[in-house]
Amino acid sequence: MAGNLEVKEVVVDDGVMRDRFVICRNPDQAERDRAVRDNLLAQLNDAIAGSDKLSKTARAELAGGLPAGLRRFLRTTGAGRNLRHELDRMHLGTFTGPAGTVRRRTATTPAQASILRALDLAEPHEFSELRPACPAA
Repeated sequence: MAGNLEVKEVVVDDGVMRDRFVICRNPDQAERDRAVRDNLLAQLNDAIAGSDKLSKTARAELAGGLPAGLRRFLRTTGAGRNLRHELDRMHLGTFTGPAGTVRRRTATTPAQASILRALDLAEPHEFSELRPACPAA
């Protein structure tokens, strides 16, 4: 075994039908892969900058004209960048119990956080109301 490899054994299940995996990682190769990937993504960002303002046909032509090395990192959807769908998944719930009422929103998903950052918007407060129950008279 090469001296630059990191090795880890992983056993899944404890019974007779257990699976044993040996996982190897080359940190030098991982760093080279990361550098290549970062370079390709920077090229892709430059190539598609401002494409939000293009028509659907022009965006398709832009995507089709990209080199295969860049195109593999690009995913186009039938509907385009569906912000409403992703942000509609954020909900506010009201929970009432003997101790009082609390209004709390769902956790922000990574996709929602990315959208909010891109729009330079602050993340909504996690709690919008904390109201203790009134003591009995």
